Amino acid sequence: MQLALAKKYHLPLFLHSRAAHADFVRILKEEGFGEDGGRAVGGNGGVVHSFTGLPEEAVELAEMGFHFSISDSLNGLGFKTQANIEASQQIPLDRLMLETDAPWCSMRPSHASWGYLDSLPPKLRELYLPRPVKPEKFKEGCTILGRNELASVGGVAWVMHLLLDIPLKDLTEQAWRNTVELFGLTELIDSQDEDTA
Repeated sequence: MQLALAKKYHLPLFLHSRAAHADFVRILKEEGFGEDGGRAVGGNGGVVHSFTGLPEEAVELAEMGFHFSISDSLNGLGFKTQANIEASQQIPLDRLMLETDAPWCSMRPSHASWGYLDSLPPKLRELYLPRPVKPEKFKEGCTILGRNELASVGGVAWVMHLLLDIPLKDLTEQAWRNTVELFGLTELIDSQDEDTA
């Protein structure tokens, strides 16, 4: 039903795939989404959120025309394991989006990504990953212990810029453009252009 509606109304898909790659790809292909994000059948691409597959599976989905949202999630295409890191490195820059999956699943010292954060400059660390405190001790400038915050998307971007060996500014600007273009939010680009003019 959702795939039919996406084709009928030319909407991008927001997909969630967990440990089901063969079935996921088969269904997408059966519904005409096997190449160019299904544009030949009225589709408008989509983003694979919470992908937990292998690097070669990421390549296959990218070749089918889908974007990937990279998060700090321990249950998605994030940075929990070395395999997640390797899959993240397979995402073409023009298919990359960033997210946090907040308030769940923050990056942790036990995750493969944690070492990449060691090079995060102190001012950015303070901004993206402020010191967490217990809920009863919350104060402005801190985060709640065990809760992921939206600001941590900067930490996700930092790790991806290191993994892809791309300047942070270039990576974040491209991820923003990818998101705006996929979801047809061109008014955000237009207003941004006006602000910088």
